[in-house]
Amino acid sequence: MRINMSKEKPMGIAAKVPHVRYSAAYPTGRERIEDFSPNLFWDADPADLDFSKHMKYVVQRVLERGTLDDMRHMFSMYGFDNVVATSKTLRSLDPVSFSFIVNLSGQPKESFRCYTLKQSSQAPWIY
Repeated sequence: MRINMSKEKPMGIAAKVPHVRYSAAYPTGRERIEDFSPNLFWDADPADLDFSKHMKYVVQRVLERGTLDDMRHMFSMYGFDNVVATSKTLRSLDPVSFSFIVNLSGQPKESFRCYTLKQSSQAPWIY
């Protein structure tokens, strides 16, 4: 794995994690759905899943339901900056995953779309 050699230092917890690739990385086409846990993409057809085209889907699914190994693989595949930028554009993210990516990135929570679109009060339950 590569370590960021640029002058700009990452913020948050990620600044202390040397094994995360911070620079831009893109899928090479050799990624396979089998590299992730089998419970993540049970509903996706392996032949149709393109890791570069369906980046939002992969990032959201791994953040919400992935193991630590799945997250490491995602960060090595896409790069830390790309995962954070993609997670900022997601419409919804569960509270645990949201807190994880906010603390890991060190970005303000207001910069995430899922935080700004979140309803202030829960809708009433319809019986």
